[in-house]
Amino acid sequence: MRWVALIVALTPQTALAWERLDGAGIEAALADRRVVFDDYTQQTFTSQGRTRYVTERAADGYWQVDGALYCVSWPPSLIVECYALEIEGDKLRFTSADGVSSVGTYAAE
Repeated sequence: MRWVALIVALTPQTALAWERLDGAGIEAALADRRVVFDDYTQQTFTSQGRTRYVTERAADGYWQVDGALYCVSWPPSLIVECYALEIEGDKLRFTSADGVSSVGTYAAE
């Protein structure tokens, strides 16, 4: 019996792995959700394509899915920025085209 306990104790635990989301997965992950990035930063996403990013001040913008990318624009700028989106449990990782990532967690509702 001691051997069984030792084998179980030494067996690696199954860890969650980041999963890259496709377009439908991005829509499901973000629509009508709030993501918290740190104590001072959060972002909400509506199913109508509006988003609000709140940190030292609030910024309102628009989001959409383009293929397998989450894209956002912040008026009055016409620039559209797109990010790959991955999920691991309740965490989301947004990665820009140049490889910079931000990780947020779904807000408790």
